[in-house]
Amino acid sequence: MDTLPPSIRSLLSETDYTLDQIGRSHSQILLFPDRVLKIQPLGTIQRNEAAMLSWLEDKLNVPRVLACEEMGEVQYLLLSRLIEPMACDQVWLERPHALIEALAGALNTFWGADTASCPSVITLEEKLAQARQNVEAGDIDPDPATFGPRGFPSPEALLRWLEDNRPDQGAGVLTHGDFCLPNIFLSPTGRPGYIDLGLAGIGDPWRDIALCRRSLAGNLSGGYGGPAYPGDPDELFSALGLARDGERMEYYLLLDELF
Repeated sequence: MDTLPPSIRSLLSETDYTLDQIGRSHSQILLFPDRVLKIQPLGTIQRNEAAMLSWLEDKLNVPRVLACEEMGEVQYLLLSRLIEPMACDQVWLERPHALIEALAGALNTFWGADTASCPSVITLEEKLAQARQNVEAGDIDPDPATFGPRGFPSPEALLRWLEDNRPDQGAGVLTHGDFCLPNIFLSPTGRPGYIDLGLAGIGDPWRDIALCRRSLAGNLSGGYGGPAYPGDPDELFSALGLARDGERMEYYLLLDELF
């Protein structure tokens, strides 16, 4: 605690905290009873998260920015803590149909937000440019299911395929960018809550659908280390009232491999 910026430390009257063990980001996340402190390498995504949270404060149920400080190459982001259960909580996974309906509602709520004055537009060209930076820096954690004899020979080859096979971009909506179950908080009686908004901005909703469906399938099947639950992740499409666009979803899942 003594190494924190004074402006952050002064807002943390409680010193007892736990470390978040669910997320897979490079951030160190300290969980206090009513607050969350994210200590993370400073970059475009981290600055976008702080900007988007501030902009969304009166639009959606998102954490409130209590303080944000940059020291050298590190960002300290102190947030209020959402109290609803995560979408990956057992209380939801045991009721997969209700979970899927709630996730569809959370997606529609996010997409329906007014985008006037939104500080972030996530174009596919920008995502591909970020992916190229990651590839050139070697900042890729290769998935054996994507690369190798039955997949792409290298991240560079995948990047070339993504650049050559871009889907048409329709009218954008407000997208979350990382719509996975641990980032969504659901309550049967309240508004859905959203965290980890560093990739949020106006973009293609099928990116959110692809990541949500993958996360839903992994959690229901026990693929992330928990028990398996009965449920069909493809119910998400009927809950959204959309026909499955497999090609567009596969494109965004492959793009996600470079982040």
